[in-house]
Amino acid sequence: MDGVRDGMAHARTVTRPHPPGPALLPPGRRRALRGPGTCLPPPLAWNEAHAQCTARHAEDTVTIMIERATPIEQAAPPTFETLLRTVAEMDTPDGFKAELIRGKIIVSPFSSLRYLRSMRALREQLKVHAPEGHVAETSPFLFRFPAAERAYGPDLFVADEAAFEDDGRHADSAALSLVAEFTSTSTKDVDWNEKLEVYGQVVPVYLVADMQAKEITCFSEPSPHGYRSRKTVSFGEELHVPEPFDCIIDTTGF
Repeated sequence: MDGVRDGMAHARTVTRPHPPGPALLPPGRRRALRGPGTCLPPPLAWNEAHAQCTARHAEDTVTIMIERATPIEQAAPPTFETLLRTVAEMDTPDGFKAELIRGKIIVSPFSSLRYLRSMRALREQLKVHAPEGHVAETSPFLFRFPAAERAYGPDLFVADEAAFEDDGRHADSAALSLVAEFTSTSTKDVDWNEKLEVYGQVVPVYLVADMQAKEITCFSEPSPHGYRSRKTVSFGEELHVPEPFDCIIDTTGF
């Protein structure tokens, strides 16, 4: 229907010409007429009445109230906290982990078995240079990033051990001093894009071990706009990891 718009009821004003009424009769030929639009002026005022009646019936203004269609309300999407609780209560199959990526719960397999050597070589070197009170682990723990409404379980992380004293199922991302992701064909896009953006605002150091390209990249100096520093080397070369580690990583074992 014309005039219907989304939202609330509104008034529409329609101006339309009034159908012409019966012609006014001169005094000598007046007859009784009924119905709207008929003017029967006194004999001596015929000319004046004719003019008034013609003006009065030239047009009518009609106001129509139109009720706009109201869309059916859809259920609100789940909140970040609701999704976190869901992940915590999930019984994921052995060998899989659940993360919150782009507002959705994503279940993906752990790293390939052949990644063990690279992950262990990196963890052993990082734990020696980790900040005091921090531990280097490859355990499947979830870290929450409330500002981005994300929750990730990095392949390897270095974090303040005090963050694991609570009874919860996910730790605060503020406890992280480093995260490392080992790419696979299914996770590579997320590791290089979404996680890079989120980690780049919070985590001091992010290492991406690109297992397909045989390279490792170190991102550092986080900021509200992402990491400000980046360095890439091929497997087999040395990689400097800046503060708070300030150490050299030997990637020969990768």
